[in-house]
Amino acid sequence: MNFISKPETVGIVAAGFNGGQPRGGVELGPGRMIEAGLLSQIEALGYKVSLDDKIPLTYERLMPAVPSEVDLFKTTAVPPPLKNTRYVGAVCKDVMEHVKKTCEAGQIALTLGGDHSLAMGTISGSLAVYPNVGIIWVDAHADINTPETTTSGNLHGMPLSFLTGIASHPQFEWIQKKLDFSRICYIGLRDVDPGEKLILKKYNIRAYSMHEVDRYGIGKVMDMALDYLGRDTPLHLTFDVDALDPSVAPATGILADDI
Repeated sequence: MNFISKPETVGIVAAGFNGGQPRGGVELGPGRMIEAGLLSQIEALGYKVSLDDKIPLTYERLMPAVPSEVDLFKTTAVPPPLKNTRYVGAVCKDVMEHVKKTCEAGQIALTLGGDHSLAMGTISGSLAVYPNVGIIWVDAHADINTPETTTSGNLHGMPLSFLTGIASHPQFEWIQKKLDFSRICYIGLRDVDPGEKLILKKYNIRAYSMHEVDRYGIGKVMDMALDYLGRDTPLHLTFDVDALDPSVAPATGILADDI
């Protein structure tokens, strides 16, 4: 990690947010993890912990007057419309600034979420400081639906389409630096929508499904991912709890129709 000036320090960005999907609860994640002793566990590994005194962040101040806002902007007339774009856009931009600040300080940025729409903010923050960053996306879902392919309008299933520039929206115009498809590596996919499969194939995005994890083991899959992205390059790992088996992590319960 010679590109990080203070690799001994973990900068915590707590982002309790649930606006990218319809279910409550995920916004409580950062506070619950901190209450459970996460910070002391990180320190026990030999790291210093930097935690803003305003953390864990809450986002009521950015919530629009009508929380159930449905955006009528679509590139086609096919329903459903995108949901909560103004709220998600404002929160992700705020998270981006916090992650960028943490990376600029030379720390290891650790964001605690939150639904996966937040990846628009976390990855944008990393890209602003490390333009060649490689993304390891650990998730059961590809989260690369576009306004044309989404069946729900929920933005937690769409962050990579805006990050890569295959989708656009006025509320996400602040995403200036686009993520190159060759800098993405999926691990753990097991529920990919038909439209997403076409996108993964069209742009030749590297993906290791649960089939590969079961066949080779997670250690070998991680080695292949690191070899693909480069072992001497900055890495951004984003992890969705639904990559885990629900029997191990019962808190995960998103259905295919929610994506």
